[in-house]
Amino acid sequence: MDHDPARRHPHLRFRSRSLGTRRAAHPRGEGAHVVLEPAGQVAGPLDQLPGQPAELSQAICGVLRPPRHRRLASVREGGRVDTRKLGIIGGLGPAATVRLFQRIVELTDVARDQDHLDITILNRPQIPDRTAYLLGRSGAPSFIPVMQQAARDLEQAGCEVVCTPCNTAHSRYDEISGVLERASFLHMPRETAAFAKSLGCTRVGVMATDGALAAGVYQDAFAREGLGFEQPSEAAQRIVMSIIYDEVKAGRPVDFDRFQVVCAGFLERGCDGIVLGCTELSCIGAPVHVMGMTVIDALDVLAWRCVQECGAPAKDLAAAVSKR
Repeated sequence: MDHDPARRHPHLRFRSRSLGTRRAAHPRGEGAHVVLEPAGQVAGPLDQLPGQPAELSQAICGVLRPPRHRRLASVREGGRVDTRKLGIIGGLGPAATVRLFQRIVELTDVARDQDHLDITILNRPQIPDRTAYLLGRSGAPSFIPVMQQAARDLEQAGCEVVCTPCNTAHSRYDEISGVLERASFLHMPRETAAFAKSLGCTRVGVMATDGALAAGVYQDAFAREGLGFEQPSEAAQRIVMSIIYDEVKAGRPVDFDRFQVVCAGFLERGCDGIVLGCTELSCIGAPVHVMGMTVIDALDVLAWRCVQECGAPAKDLAAAVSKR
């Protein structure tokens, strides 16, 4: 028996996008959305498709039903999208957390307050410095247990999707996300690498903390996508760390001439893209293009993927970043 619903039921239109929501659109537009995962599994809390035979409903809604934590959105009666609740481990740092929330709101393609995502933010700036711990500085406490507890707290609060606006923390992604029983945890560097590839970038320079670079967070993410990776020279990396800690975190104005120095180094190494791989850098108002290179903000990508993963309609990120 052919188990491919697209062949067995040609009156449904199945389509897929690598970074978007997958849906089988009902031919009469009756509002039934079946969200498909890349493997072809149906992800939607449906019991009966309007106007369809029981066999079809059972095939889609029963046999192919994925685990609860992989479900995306369905449509309630009246047209409101029923989305998954988002949890944010915030305070890493506070300004980046505010920026993430702002970008989630801006990238959600809705017209009413009521259609925005249900979000719980745990603002915990007391989480120890990630770079200090990863570099083994004397007396630096681990950030892992505190973030594990924050992830548990969000799941217990009903969150089905969890994220954190800290690239460096993803160096311990498996340990932090591993405590979740049902919720999914978005991996910001991997999502960013996939987005960079979708834009056609081939070699990308990354501005990130010493800890993130030492842990290989972006090196690993780029290798998964077959992208070339470049990091700043030793002198340029000192500039990046100074911008992050001495300017953004300290609440001081950013010296864009120094930012341009780092970018020039990437251009010399043949980069066609730059990733702002520390969310403090997301707060400096960097341009979309520098010296002909596309500037990709990892926090923008995370915000966009949060909207998608929670099942709300998302604006086109490539178009939206031009307005940031």
